[in-house]
Amino acid sequence: KQSGLIRGVSDYICLKKSDRYRFLALELKRSNGGSASKEQSQFLLEAEEEGGLCVIAHGYLAALYVLEKYLNNEEL
Repeated sequence: KQSGLIRGVSDYICLKKSDRYRFLALELKRSNGGSASKEQSQFLLEAEEEGGLCVIAHGYLAALYVLEKYLNNEEL
């Protein structure tokens, strides 16, 4: 185990506020599968309660789509 890391924290967190959300928490998974761990799911639930948009993106194209929509204040 590495010290100083918090288990479950999303892969990318964008702190730029949008019109709808306070921040974006983006969890990346392979395009051909993968699911969030218990810790990752818990982090996303708590982040959502704090006003964040929380997304699990399967593949980099899905992640880019979400990020672009978020930064342009467009609905997903």
